[in-house]
Amino acid sequence: MQEISWIILVLVLVVGASLILNKVNHYYETRSPINSVLASTAEDSIIDTSQSNFQTTTQISSLLKRGYVGDYFISVPFNPNVEPAVVKIKEAPKVLGVKVEKKPYQAELVWKTTNVINIAPGKRITFEAKFKNTGTETWYNSGDHFIALNVTNPPGRASTFRDIFWPQYYRPAIMKTEVVKPGETGLFRFALTAPDKADEYVERFGLVAENLIWIEDGDLEIAMRVGNPKPYFQARKVKQAYQDITIEPGKSITFRVDFENTGSQTWYRDSAHFIALNVTDPPGRESIFRHIFWPQDYRPAIMKTEVVKPGEIGRFEFALQAPEAPGVYTEKFNLVAENLTWINGGYLEIPIIVAVKPEPVAEIQGEPDIRVGLYPTSSAVKITGNGQYEVRDTNNKLIGTYNKNVISTINYNANNNSYRLSVSGVKKTSSLPLRFIPKKNTILQLTNFENRPAWNAELNDNRFRGILEIRYAESTDRLWVINELPLESYLRGVAEAGNENDEDYLKALMIAARTYAMYHIQTGTKHDDENFTVDATYDQVYRGYGFELRAPNITQAILDTEGEMVTYENEIVVTPYFSQTDGRTRSWEEVWAGGPYPWLVSVPDPACQGMELLGHGVGMSAYGARAMAEDGEGYKDILQYYYTGIAIEKIY
Repeated sequence: MQEISWIILVLVLVVGASLILNKVNHYYETRSPINSVLASTAEDSIIDTSQSNFQTTTQISSLLKRGYVGDYFISVPFNPNVEPAVVKIKEAPKVLGVKVEKKPYQAELVWKTTNVINIAPGKRITFEAKFKNTGTETWYNSGDHFIALNVTNPPGRASTFRDIFWPQYYRPAIMKTEVVKPGETGLFRFALTAPDKADEYVERFGLVAENLIWIEDGDLEIAMRVGNPKPYFQARKVKQAYQDITIEPGKSITFRVDFENTGSQTWYRDSAHFIALNVTDPPGRESIFRHIFWPQDYRPAIMKTEVVKPGEIGRFEFALQAPEAPGVYTEKFNLVAENLTWINGGYLEIPIIVAVKPEPVAEIQGEPDIRVGLYPTSSAVKITGNGQYEVRDTNNKLIGTYNKNVISTINYNANNNSYRLSVSGVKKTSSLPLRFIPKKNTILQLTNFENRPAWNAELNDNRFRGILEIRYAESTDRLWVINELPLESYLRGVAEAGNENDEDYLKALMIAARTYAMYHIQTGTKHDDENFTVDATYDQVYRGYGFELRAPNITQAILDTEGEMVTYENEIVVTPYFSQTDGRTRSWEEVWAGGPYPWLVSVPDPACQGMELLGHGVGMSAYGARAMAEDGEGYKDILQYYYTGIAIEKIY
């Protein structure tokens, strides 16, 4: 009987111990899941003996159904009245103890809603991603090994993007497509809720075959900009090799541009999201300026700098090859974080003029020089050249000779009426105006002069043939930058018409412009108090060498009519012109004082019938003249129609 009692006692103790162990197991299966888990083997157990001298081994794979398998060993204190402590379990590798040779589970991300979500704090958005099954096993959205999307880095944690409709706090979605065979695509659709704090976030997910394995290459990264934080990727252009390029057909040129990283993400040359410069507007196309050294048809360069932290500068260097067809082009690029996003502020637009380099303008016997008032200024003037140039005063005293690309800075002191020249730290002072005289075929450039056409702000017409003079006009108390050059050279920079116009219209216009300029050279009264003949804005629009390069047809019209001018009774006369009429031109005396001038009388302008008058209305109507040329009228007929009783003579 005593033996039976001992047997019963032992049985009670065994049953009691079993119940306690079951309670411990139940505790771990029902409380909130552990933040991070390590799939272990017998050789890599996790043991914590700091709180108890009791150890037990419990398999908790049923708890950790998050895409990894294995036995998990934890240490618990033996006290049925106290909840056991949870030990910290480290992150598991993605493929946990499973050796895959033929890769039955493998994926490829083929599409996602967007790379970067811009969203207000606390707001929700529906997101979709599509993965291609590139493995050998069929995927299912149900069963023991259904395909799901879980958070990673580390796995098993609560996501900052968690939405109330997620099936688990670590799992945004189970695959929506029921069956996905190898080669087919599965859809994952889920909601995301933005955090309440305005900031930038990146969440990472991975595909999992439940209770089996992480799926290789099933990675999904989602960037979220909440509120209006500092952009994740942002740039600012700080320097480029050329503001615009002039290049001969078929030739190549090396271009460099530097961007500052003004975002919060470090840029890398070698990474999954390397920084590159791609064509845009539209993206993905082959550039007509593609050079054989480009890494892609649409990509001239990957960032040259290895690593660019926020606030640092990254350089991009690449070659451009001009097409064979002359013309005015604009190529557009933008920085990109590969496979992630276009970079805000990383825009680059390069105006490119493809043209045969103009021949030096030959001296013409009898051709006068003209002085053009480019602009008045109260600031310093900075001048350089693409070749050597001299600086002399107005008494022709040599002050200095400087090489190409050397910048001269001129300041005027009104207190003592002096001009100070600063070159490479050396300062010289003159009481006389300064003249910058090109040697040989040098083209001078006003480096701090902004003269951008409205249709393309990337162009800057700040280059000029001939001499540049800095002179103070006492009568008007203004400092002027003046361009002095031969009349035919001046006409090449007169931008009163586009290059695409009919040749007879261009010839008529250039003769009118030549005659208008010559008339004021001879009379010399319009701007004599400021020491120039015509200005560059109101008299005739003059943009200089840049326009000449963009308008070879206008240059040809000038060459074809060299020295030809409008005369009336053997005298060179004033020849105003304007945009369009309302059906008739105006006589001189209808608009201005003086006159009458018999060659400037009102004539019908049929092409403008029903239009509004644009301009003063005296002389040649540009719209009407273009219409006459398109109808086959020659340039002399056009001029003789709008300027009554005139002749066209070759003056030099």
